[in-house]
Amino acid sequence: MDSTTDFYVGLGHRAQWIGSCKGVNVFDLPKYLFRKEDWYKYLTAVLKYLKSCPTHFIPFKGDLWPWAWADSRGSEYSFYFDHERKTMVLATQMFPHYCSALSVHRGNSLEESALSTKVVYPPMKTYTTVNKEGEYIIIHGQYTP
Repeated sequence: MDSTTDFYVGLGHRAQWIGSCKGVNVFDLPKYLFRKEDWYKYLTAVLKYLKSCPTHFIPFKGDLWPWAWADSRGSEYSFYFDHERKTMVLATQMFPHYCSALSVHRGNSLEESALSTKVVYPPMKTYTTVNKEGEYIIIHGQYTP
């Protein structure tokens, strides 16, 4: 079974969905994703990466929330640009706190990579995302509980 991965800018209920893909391994992500300290550079890098994935979903390309579950709690991985820390963080089904994505990528355990912030998944029935011009737009997803 392919893993499912979601990417966001921001944390918690107000995070903006950038896109999703299937078949990602946290250890195989390109290094350029981990080196972005600015949300717009991170967004651009994630879009570049998503377009290279065989199965990807990008909202401002017209794609809707692709999964049968209500939020990223059902995905194996979700990555977020944390504005406060100015870096990418990771959430996974296996751990209640955000983790340093770079630390996990380098082979450290979730416990060793844990941050103090508990994971809050943004709801995806209606979600906010960022379009190509950097404007926030509201999209009504296909998930219905």
